[in-house]
Amino acid sequence: MRTLARAVIAGMPFKKQLLRAGASLPCSVKSRLFSHSLLLRVFSFLLFRLRTTAPFSIRTNLGISDDIDIELPSTLASPLNLVGTPKLYRGERGPLLLAQQLVRHCHAFVDVGAHIGYYTYFMKSRSRSDLDIYYFEPDPNFYDIIRWNLARIGARNVLGFNQAIGAASGRAEFFVDLDDRSMSSLLTEHAAVHRLQATTVEVVTFDEFVRSAGLTGQYLVKVDIENAEWAFVEGARMALKSMPYLILEILGPARSRGLIDHLIQTFGFRCYYINGVRLEHMSADDQRYNPGEWNFLFCRESPEHLRERIGDSPLHVA
Repeated sequence: MRTLARAVIAGMPFKKQLLRAGASLPCSVKSRLFSHSLLLRVFSFLLFRLRTTAPFSIRTNLGISDDIDIELPSTLASPLNLVGTPKLYRGERGPLLLAQQLVRHCHAFVDVGAHIGYYTYFMKSRSRSDLDIYYFEPDPNFYDIIRWNLARIGARNVLGFNQAIGAASGRAEFFVDLDDRSMSSLLTEHAAVHRLQATTVEVVTFDEFVRSAGLTGQYLVKVDIENAEWAFVEGARMALKSMPYLILEILGPARSRGLIDHLIQTFGFRCYYINGVRLEHMSADDQRYNPGEWNFLFCRESPEHLRERIGDSPLHVA
């Protein structure tokens, strides 16, 4: 039955036009239509079939805001980039909502591991206009796409760096994941199961960035760097002593080496596991895990104070 369905979809006319029409739908329509997994699977199949035969560009609002107009190459876009909305991003809905609430109390947002720039666009759209945004993306293809699109939409107070954040400044090998570009990394954890392509990139420590940018006061850092979490921490020792808010994706290797306990004990953070829209307070790493939810908030707030910070939102502190 599945094979027949795919054959029917493959034989549909105007597939490219259908994809572009779906990507251009208003966010409210996307939220209703594509919450049904079947329709999302149809668009996923169309995209993956077309990207291998005739690459093309697609314009999308990313499901974030109808005021956003981003152009992505079909070879690098994912189905959720085109027809998804923030609430459909499993593992990211909670961090996105949390970042939106916390930046109300901050003057800057730093996106480390920007990928296509989703968090950068989201924060630019959902926060006040004077918020300073910095983004880091070592993959030159994604960096150029973000920079070009930000120029197209006339975004202000956004500064990008075609660099990786690591343990030491200099040059290093960066491994582009040819099977899933979102999993590219300074490390080779997926070498056994994914095709990797090595390239040389500029690396800067977060401490060096903080000094050069003059970053002080209240700011929020989001880090998603695919198994290189320890490298971020090693290059951010000074900044972490006073960093107000850190949303950090922690994958298995870093967690098995005790990164959560290290951040709590060495830098005095409180830790909250972002489990959907629940912020679950952890005094130590107890290995709790809900499949797909890899993000943690490290901050200075008690649960009571954090409840005040997130205000009237779908999030709640457990």
